[in-house]
Amino acid sequence: MNKYKDYLIEFSKIYKRLMELEICLKNKIYDSIITTYPDTFYEKIEPFFIQENICKKHYKKKTNELLDILNNPTYSKKEKFKEALDLLYLSDILKLLVEEETYYTDKKLTDLLYETKPQDFNYLKYCKGFLCLLRNNIAHYNYKDYEKKRKKYIKALVYFETHIGCSLKKLHELPKLSHKPSVNEILKAIYQIEPALFAKKDSPELTKVNKDRYLCDLYDDLAIINGWNYNELPSHWTILRSKYSFKRKLKIKLSEYSIKKGVKKFLSEKQLPLFTSPNS
Repeated sequence: MNKYKDYLIEFSKIYKRLMELEICLKNKIYDSIITTYPDTFYEKIEPFFIQENICKKHYKKKTNELLDILNNPTYSKKEKFKEALDLLYLSDILKLLVEEETYYTDKKLTDLLYETKPQDFNYLKYCKGFLCLLRNNIAHYNYKDYEKKRKKYIKALVYFETHIGCSLKKLHELPKLSHKPSVNEILKAIYQIEPALFAKKDSPELTKVNKDRYLCDLYDDLAIINGWNYNELPSHWTILRSKYSFKRKLKIKLSEYSIKKGVKKFLSEKQLPLFTSPNS
């Protein structure tokens, strides 16, 4: 029971990130292949869908949900593509990404698919295996294997998030902090990454409530990327309560941070936007 409590929050946070990665991957795969092959996109993707090891996962009694979609005469090719893609599991999506030649040899497609293109696709394939194991360990609460390979699992997740461009994509930019960093150290690190979260003015994208949620998400991931458990660092309540005294101490000039369109104004060209939706 103690292990259950120890990993409940951490597993829930990571599983949420895995879900966000899956959604982002499906959207980007769909958009990139249709844009690259507007006339032949379905012919490019259908052979993957009808592979035996993909199809067999979708049998229910005497029918196959995936084949029903592909053989539906009322669906257009785009509808078949979208519906079938949405049905695939994360492991299948990752298989498509790293094992189908088109997705790592076609420059136009990879330019659209990746926020920052991997320099070594073999390493991407290597990380794919750890990502599948991570998902299974969390789903089945296999904390023993997770404890042994935790660093490799998190590194693989961050690697995919960074290159695909989803979730908290600035994870690779978070600084390495000292053991059990103080509240002010955490806030200072977050402020350096995303000063808009400390701004006084709100926007439709960044309301007061959303700012606090994003701040807590960054805080959680700051703990994870530095190799600590969530319960080793101060609580969210402590972080949010300390946020206001931190702003006074640093004498932040909030007027400098007028928010117009999300936080794009505050990001350099080399930085990845934090609040980009998977569809953008």
